[in-house]
Amino acid sequence: MAAPSSAADGEAYKYEERDATAIVANTVNFRTTTVEFAIETPFTVPSDGVQHTVGVHTHSIAAVYKHYATPKLDKDAFLYARTTGWEDLNLLPGQANVFFEGTFVGESYLQLDMPKDTLDISLGRDKGVVVERVRRKSTNEKAVIGGKRKLLIGWDLTVRNTKGTAIDLEVRDQYPLSPQSEIEVKLEENTGSGAGAGSGAVVDENKGSLTWNFRLEPKATKKLGFAYTVKHPKDLPVVVE
Repeated sequence: MAAPSSAADGEAYKYEERDATAIVANTVNFRTTTVEFAIETPFTVPSDGVQHTVGVHTHSIAAVYKHYATPKLDKDAFLYARTTGWEDLNLLPGQANVFFEGTFVGESYLQLDMPKDTLDISLGRDKGVVVERVRRKSTNEKAVIGGKRKLLIGWDLTVRNTKGTAIDLEVRDQYPLSPQSEIEVKLEENTGSGAGAGSGAVVDENKGSLTWNFRLEPKATKKLGFAYTVKHPKDLPVVVE
């Protein structure tokens, strides 16, 4: 290929050779109800029938990483990046491709229509955190008192951090709520790590939810647990889990 004959032609040649995935110069135009990114740098998109991406803007923002686990629904823990100050990034709600440590981990959804200061971005499952939920066999006892039957149900939760770094983890579980006055449900045991030493989960009695928040050191294991009683008429079948 012949060399460019002038500086202008040389600049045009450089634009032609520019990779389509590069970050291009742009201007952000703020309108009444929209934000427009005006692309100012020419770039080449190959006509190969393959989807190509052009970077419009790159931001570096501080984030706090936190794991979430709901062992009743899924045995895996999920890693989230939590960041503030995202309001000035001109982001749009919708699907987003997520890359973590240079690897594509999947798609997430940016929900920006919520009135909150912290933006949570899902980074997918983290196999380095193992969560187990086992029902206590010894507590599944039935006793008939008068015309009612009383059952004691217990669960043990074990969380193990196999990673080489400490993690902040939130574990969620629940106990059933009674839809009828004839059925009585009472939380009898709540153990594990909560806000203080030796305390249990934070309990929401209106939803029957249990939430543990703690920091788990590398290669460490934490045991949690809870138990509840269900008292109901012996001729009334109930689901106690």
